[in-house]
Amino acid sequence: ISNGALLGLLIDPYQRQVHIYRPGVEPEVLDDPETMSGEPEQPGFVFEARRRIFDKGGSLTKKARNGRRQSGRGGAW
Repeated sequence: ISNGALLGLLIDPYQRQVHIYRPGVEPEVLDDPETMSGEPEQPGFVFEARRRIFDKGGSLTKKARNGRRQSGRGGAW
Protein backbone atom coordinates (compact mmCIF):
# COMPACT_ATOMS: atom_id res chain seq x y z
CA ILE A 1 0.00 0.00 0.00
CA SER A 2 2.84 2.37 0.84
CA ASN A 3 4.23 1.74 -2.66
CA GLY A 4 1.04 2.87 -4.38
CA ALA A 5 -1.03 -0.33 -4.47
CA LEU A 6 -4.76 0.25 -4.19
CA LEU A 7 -5.58 -3.14 -2.69
CA GLY A 8 -3.65 -5.72 -0.67
CA LEU A 9 -4.85 -9.15 0.43
CA LEU A 10 -3.20 -11.36 3.02
CA ILE A 11 -4.74 -14.82 3.20
CA ASP A 12 -4.05 -16.83 6.35
CA PRO A 13 -5.29 -20.39 5.73
CA TYR A 14 -4.27 -21.55 9.20
CA GLN A 15 -6.38 -18.93 11.04
CA ARG A 16 -9.01 -18.97 8.25
CA GLN A 17 -8.75 -15.20 7.87
CA VAL A 18 -8.38 -12.69 5.06
CA HIS A 19 -6.79 -9.32 5.81
CA ILE A 20 -7.73 -6.58 3.34
CA TYR A 21 -5.53 -3.49 3.03
CA ARG A 22 -6.58 -0.26 1.31
CA PRO A 23 -4.92 3.17 1.38
CA GLY A 24 -6.15 5.57 4.04
CA VAL A 25 -8.23 3.09 6.06
CA GLU A 26 -7.55 0.54 8.79
CA PRO A 27 -7.08 -3.05 7.57
CA GLU A 28 -10.25 -5.13 7.46
CA VAL A 29 -10.13 -8.71 8.80
CA LEU A 30 -12.62 -11.29 7.55
CA ASP A 31 -13.01 -14.45 9.62
CA ASP A 32 -13.67 -17.60 7.56
CA PRO A 33 -15.24 -15.70 4.65
CA GLU A 34 -17.13 -17.61 2.00
CA THR A 35 -16.03 -15.04 -0.58
CA MET A 36 -14.03 -11.86 -0.69
CA SER A 37 -14.43 -8.97 -3.09
CA GLY A 38 -11.96 -6.54 -4.59
CA GLU A 39 -14.63 -3.85 -5.02
CA PRO A 40 -14.33 -0.98 -5.70
CA GLU A 41 -10.61 -1.13 -6.58
CA GLN A 42 -10.95 -4.31 -8.69
CA PRO A 43 -14.46 -4.26 -10.20
CA GLY A 44 -15.86 -7.74 -10.67
CA PHE A 45 -13.15 -9.52 -8.65
CA VAL A 46 -14.68 -12.08 -6.30
CA PHE A 47 -12.60 -14.91 -4.83
CA GLU A 48 -14.23 -18.02 -3.34
CA ALA A 49 -11.95 -18.23 -0.30
CA ARG A 50 -13.83 -20.90 1.61
CA ARG A 51 -14.16 -23.32 -1.30
CA ARG A 52 -10.68 -22.77 -2.74
CA ILE A 53 -8.61 -22.42 0.43
CA PHE A 54 -10.39 -22.98 3.73
CA ASP A 55 -12.53 -26.09 3.13
CA LYS A 56 -11.11 -29.59 3.28
CA GLY A 57 -10.69 -29.64 -0.48
CA GLY A 58 -8.51 -26.51 -0.50
CA SER A 59 -4.91 -27.26 -1.41
CA LEU A 60 -3.35 -24.96 1.21
CA THR A 61 -5.19 -26.45 4.18
CA LYS A 62 -4.58 -29.97 2.89
CA LYS A 63 -0.84 -29.28 2.78
CA ALA A 64 -0.97 -27.77 6.27
CA ARG A 65 -2.65 -30.87 7.67
CA ASN A 66 0.04 -33.01 6.05
CA GLY A 67 2.79 -30.92 7.64
CA ARG A 68 4.10 -29.47 4.39
CA ARG A 69 4.01 -25.80 5.33
CA GLN A 70 7.04 -24.02 3.92
CA SER A 71 8.08 -20.93 5.84
CA GLY A 72 8.83 -17.83 3.82
CA ARG A 73 7.14 -19.04 0.68
CA GLY A 74 3.97 -17.53 -0.60
CA GLY A 75 1.74 -17.65 -3.59
CA ALA A 76 -0.53 -15.40 -5.54
CA TRP A 77 -3.93 -16.04 -7.05
